[in-house]
Amino acid sequence: MRIVYMGTPDFAVAPLKAIYEAGHELLAVVTQPDKPNSRRGKEIIFSPVKQTALGMNLPIIQPSKASDSEFIAYLRSLNADMFVVCAYGQLLGIEILNMTKYGCVNIHASLLPKYRGAAPIHRAIMNGETETGVTLMYMDKGLDTGDMMIAEAICIEQNDTAGILFDRLSIVGSSLIIKGITLLSEGCAPRIPQDETLSSYAQKIKKNECRIDFTEDAKSVHDRIRGLNPFPTAYTTFNEKIIKLYDSKLLSECYNSDAGTLVKTVGQGIVVACGHGSVLIETLKPEGKRFMEASEFWAGLQNKNNAIFGK
Repeated sequence: MRIVYMGTPDFAVAPLKAIYEAGHELLAVVTQPDKPNSRRGKEIIFSPVKQTALGMNLPIIQPSKASDSEFIAYLRSLNADMFVVCAYGQLLGIEILNMTKYGCVNIHASLLPKYRGAAPIHRAIMNGETETGVTLMYMDKGLDTGDMMIAEAICIEQNDTAGILFDRLSIVGSSLIIKGITLLSEGCAPRIPQDETLSSYAQKIKKNECRIDFTEDAKSVHDRIRGLNPFPTAYTTFNEKIIKLYDSKLLSECYNSDAGTLVKTVGQGIVVACGHGSVLIETLKPEGKRFMEASEFWAGLQNKNNAIFGK
């Protein structure tokens, strides 16, 4: 199969490798333009997909806008059988969607029609879901609204973070796209319309959603922390400085303390009281300091009897 692959972040690397290793002809790899990293003296950083494509000696194209006429003409000149899209980061116009024999097939990290949009993995964990998966879908002009081809579900474990789930779903997507390409080439790929009554939208995470409200119940707090780990990262405040929160565990114990109170240490973590129940914060990063185990933060506190997150 003659394929153009479009993707940008880490999540899109494993499917690209799978297509390459399966022996399909990758005509080009399309990814987002390079960006300067302000934290490294504006050093130019390549996307994970670009770095991978360079190692494979594949042609790479990085249009600033996927609607550019020169880019569209270039795609047409390749005479591809299909486009495979995985977290590319730009909307594709109808001219591109209808350009090839098999159209554009998208690797989407949810069980559609649930969690359409930019942040399906984060939202699934933050909402306390116990199942998610990957869906191969035929792209149309809507946002993740096209007919579905095949899907595969996996369980979300209680302590899975967004990072862990990204890795697991990337592997699922890798095997699923190879199955999908085979089905298309054999002329037996299904098309299943999405049920609009079951749809939901996973919008991009906003900064104000990353602040932890310890007055919520412990499960909600735990789900939000792990759903934002490792990026964009949950946070709270302590003595008017930001504390980023990474790993946590859900506890059942309730304490007669204000929400956010640092109750005690257990192992390498700190028990924090919530509106109902408590959570064990295991790792964190205080503003201006390094990433550390929470017990180390506790050890450095001068007044442990009146320590409250959120103030």
